[in-house]
Amino acid sequence: MMNMNRRQLLAGMGSLAAASVISLPARAQSKTLVVPTLGGAWEQFWRSTLAPAFTAKSGAAVTLDAGNGRVWSANLRAAGAENPPYSILMTNEAFASSLRKEGFFEKLDLTKLSNYNDLYPLAKKTDGWGAVDRPINPMKQAISAGASFVARATHTNPNHLLQMMEAAMDHDGFSVIECLSECIEFYEGAFDASNPRKGGVFNTVPADHDVTNEEAAYKLAGSAWPGYFGIFYKNNRPTKNALEAKINLDSRAKLGGMKDWQILQKNFDRLK
Repeated sequence: MMNMNRRQLLAGMGSLAAASVISLPARAQSKTLVVPTLGGAWEQFWRSTLAPAFTAKSGAAVTLDAGNGRVWSANLRAAGAENPPYSILMTNEAFASSLRKEGFFEKLDLTKLSNYNDLYPLAKKTDGWGAVDRPINPMKQAISAGASFVARATHTNPNHLLQMMEAAMDHDGFSVIECLSECIEFYEGAFDASNPRKGGVFNTVPADHDVTNEEAAYKLAGSAWPGYFGIFYKNNRPTKNALEAKINLDSRAKLGGMKDWQILQKNFDRLK
């Protein structure tokens, strides 16, 4: 295994792209690249394609550690930031965020990526910590998709959440509630910014907000993190069931009060 410190532990976007194009130090040419990878198809692809190509180009052997982010994070913490057990690390932001705060990563030196300019624009949205893009906004999606009741809550305020759930159930139409609820195992503290008990703020929807105004609701949904909580949009328009019922009533009115079996018989008569 390479004797590498945290300055040489590259994460995320560096992974194979960096490893396959960066000239390894002379002392590492006969050493081993230790790579954590998911099992199944991921591991098979490493063994059949990536590892052989890397070894052929660099002369360094490849050892794989099949597992997941939770296992790799535990192994890193057990070894310490100055003596990481892996040469590179490929994981998602849920784990990388905590490890970064604990000092396991340093910014990627983009000058060492000779093919950096050949990457897709999305992969180049980085300052050295990796490519970061804006996440989807479920509130905006719900509003634009046509939901007639859209609200936002958090599990750390159960009384408010219950109010939103009751309002949604009382609404005659399609209701959506976005509820922030962190995964305490993989991303503890993800929503602390909205929890006053953790130093955050719980901003309720402004009293002058017009919940019937779709444009205003959409704008409010784009507020800076952690945003607002409450009812963003509520429109008491006719529901799908109500519209279908009206269509059925209008159709029956045109048939002069005929019974169901008479309507069916009339349709069968047309087939004769």
